[in-house]
Amino acid sequence: MISAEIILFPIIVGIGIASYKGFNDVLFFDRYKFEVQPIILHKQYHRIVTSGLLHADWIHLLFNAYVLYVFGLGVGEGIGIPDMALILLGSLVTGNLLALFVHREHPDYAAVGISGGVSGLVFAYIALYPGSELGLILIPGLEIPAWIFGLAYLLFSLRGIIGQMDNLGHEAHVGGSIFGFLFALAKYPELALEQWWQVVLLSLPILLICYIIFFRRDILIIGKKDDLLGSLKRGPNVSQEQEIDRVLDKINKSGIDSLTSKEKELLDKYSNRRN
Repeated sequence: MISAEIILFPIIVGIGIASYKGFNDVLFFDRYKFEVQPIILHKQYHRIVTSGLLHADWIHLLFNAYVLYVFGLGVGEGIGIPDMALILLGSLVTGNLLALFVHREHPDYAAVGISGGVSGLVFAYIALYPGSELGLILIPGLEIPAWIFGLAYLLFSLRGIIGQMDNLGHEAHVGGSIFGFLFALAKYPELALEQWWQVVLLSLPILLICYIIFFRRDILIIGKKDDLLGSLKRGPNVSQEQEIDRVLDKINKSGIDSLTSKEKELLDKYSNRRN
């Protein structure tokens, strides 16, 4: 039997190469990151996939690469390499489409990272092995049942979607998780029967998140911000985009070394939402 490492290794290497180039080439980074306005207005749908090849920094890249390898290996050996690859790609696309839906009125929203795809692999693994023990990277030696980890992850993501208090792309994480979870259960429906109560517990926060996103946008922080800024037509964001365009033109003419420290900080703040 061919090991899942055969496909995981070149994927991780490719992501590493693309991310490294993005670290050093602002124009490349800007051309392929996930960004609402170019996707909706200019039909640049490739960003939904190419943004998964980019990362905000080395920590972001190494963390995603490690989780991708560990869970990709587990899922690949459990249900096969083709399905593992399909879950990775499908979860990345589904996660970014959900983020696009939630932030469709925020033209300046941008994100990078393959966490949506990785989240899909994690939840496919949880669906396949809900009773297995998962360790926590930040707390060595501590292991918890996979279904409890999944439940905590979804609740944390729900809080992040409602509050928008951090720099994480929670919508992409949730979208990817849902795809991976449902794909594994659809492929092996007997799992849902064998572990029905765990499936039900994990389904509850998924249904709650979907209900809030699609039917109760009014309780989201981003929804309230839209109401407050509606009469202003999001003027501050337009100004920011103009400033970004000016900085990018400066890079194109004089190189990135010509930027001031404030201009570099502006680019970092604008570009580095993590998925």
